[in-house]
Amino acid sequence: MPLYLISPVWETSWFKGKTLAVKTTFLNSRLFIVLNLASMLALMASMYFAINFDLKYITWKSSEKAVLCTLLIWLVATVAVVLLSIPLLCTDLGDTPIIEYRAEIYNQGKYFVAAVMAVFIVCAGVIGFLTTRSIKKKKKKVFQSTRCFPMIS
Repeated sequence: MPLYLISPVWETSWFKGKTLAVKTTFLNSRLFIVLNLASMLALMASMYFAINFDLKYITWKSSEKAVLCTLLIWLVATVAVVLLSIPLLCTDLGDTPIIEYRAEIYNQGKYFVAAVMAVFIVCAGVIGFLTTRSIKKKKKKVFQSTRCFPMIS
């Protein structure tokens, strides 16, 4: 359980300040959410490639490419979240508890969440559309091939 959820129960005096608030917000809220969404998009894209390119995809994929894709996802997500988290540094409430900092950060972060969700929904929609289109093409191709070779009873 993240420490910032336990802090109101413990009522600790050391769980205060801007630095700790920015770090917990950056890691717990923003980075891991963006990483989860990016990983889901990568899995959806992998399914699309597997459907669209059949056995060519199996010969194309490798462990090295999977590691490269994972590193690329982490790099892009981290850079995007760092750039979008720069406005967090302008928030200064003094030595107040972290829960008050997080409330202010969430109030300011509405647009961050909206932007991330909009990008995710658009990308998932595009991948879903391409996958559906690819399935229909494959289905049509299979149906046409069975018409050419009628079953002998």
